Amino acid sequence: MISIYKPSEESLDTLIDETSERNPNWQRDFLAGLARELREDPRRYKSFGPYWWLIKKELLAAGYTEFGHFMDQEWLDNMDYGNTAYNLAAAWGYSDWATDNGYLYAARHPYALRDSDTEEQFGEEVWENAVYVLEDTDMEAMMK
Repeated sequence: MISIYKPSEESLDTLIDETSERNPNWQRDFLAGLARELREDPRRYKSFGPYWWLIKKELLAAGYTEFGHFMDQEWLDNMDYGNTAYNLAAAWGYSDWATDNGYLYAARHPYALRDSDTEEQFGEEVWENAVYVLEDTDMEAMMK
């Protein structure tokens, strides 16, 4: 079975706790601000790489339907924490990293994966580097 590396819930707890302390409505405010940014610059969606699908899921759940309904379900399933706060915190953290490292408008994003079947065969945990290519047809249409 393939596993994609993503931050643990424990590692996101500090960010969520600190942000919630400063603004109890941070999730709503984050999505509203991001929706404004995406309307002004739809290319900005690319900074979320494989975490985009978490963002899009949460935007849709909050009623922001103007970004379309297309969803890469496989990647959503791989990345979803099953919790809005964790989804937003992980995507936010990734976008910050991507922006700082030159991936703001990049379609190609690095990620790490491991294959538990291979690990069983060789008896050790092995992470491999891979490249995720993000393309959301809804967002691409907004850019034209």
